[in-house]
Amino acid sequence: NHSCAPSAHAMKRDEDTTGHCVLLAKRPIKADEEITICYVDEEDGLRKRQRALADYGFVCHCVRCTTEEARIKKKKKMAKTKK
Repeated sequence: NHSCAPSAHAMKRDEDTTGHCVLLAKRPIKADEEITICYVDEEDGLRKRQRALADYGFVCHCVRCTTEEARIKKKKKMAKTKK
C-alpha cells in the first residue's frame, strides 16, 4: 500500500521483464507491520503529492500528510490572527 512516509522503496530493474520488483526497506520493519511504498515523488510537497495521488482515486491520510496539513492550517490561522 501507499504512504508518503514509506517503509520501503520499490525498485524495478531494466532487465526484469516479468513485472517483478525488489522492495528495499528504508528503515527497520516490524514483523506485523504493513510494508508501504510511495506511489508518487516523495520529494514533492503536500499539494503536489495529493494532486498526483488523485489519479489513484484516493486522498492520502498518512502521518506525513496529516502532519503537513496541520502545519499549513496552523500557519493560515496564525496569519489571520495577525491581521
